[in-house]
Parts: sequence; structure tokens; C-alpha cells
Amino acid sequence: MYFIGIDIAKVFNVCCVVDDNEKIVIKPFPFNSTAIGFKKLINNIESLNCNKEEITIAMEATGLLFENLYRYLKNLNY
Repeated sequence: MYFIGIDIAKVFNVCCVVDDNEKIVIKPFPFNSTAIGFKKLINNIESLNCNKEEITIAMEATGLLFENLYRYLKNLNY
């Protein structure tokens, strides 16, 4: 099981991934709220080589800033 935390911000977002033993498996990395930034996030998630059912994603609902990323991830069945 993997837990993905995303800190949403106006300039860039930061993501970190830990496993169910609370070990950091992907160190915090920044990504923009653009198609290229979202693809960077997905590439990191896919590097886990696991089923989507093994992933929990949490992000702060900061104003409207989270909505595009939320929709993007939802459309990819995360």
C-alpha cells in the first residue's frame, strides 16, 4: 500500500509517497499545475509498479487550486 500526499499551492505543488511502513519511497518533489506537471506526477506514481487499488492519494482542498488536479486524477481512475 502506498500513500501519496500532495501539498497544493499557487506556484507549484509538492508530492511525497510513503509505504504502509511509513518509509518514504519517493522523496518530496515539486510539480506545476500544468499538463507537463501532472504528467510528471503520473510518471512518479507509475514508477511504483503497483495496482491503482494499492494507492491512496490525499491533497488539501485549497480554494479552487486543487480542482484541476483532482479531475485529472479522477479521470485516470485514481
